[in-house]
Amino acid sequence: MNCSEFVEQDIDKPYIPKMSVSPNIKKNIILAGVISLFAGIFLAFFME
Repeated sequence: MNCSEFVEQDIDKPYIPKMSVSPNIKKNIILAGVISLFAGIFLAFFME
């Protein structure tokens, strides 16, 4: 490969979002609980 094979691309400049972004704690806790429950059930059957 040589440098002539690469294509130059325009990259957008970074910007500050108008609204702040934060994690959805309630959704994350529920998702972690459901995944843990399924993982526990799977491991219980797998260990038997």
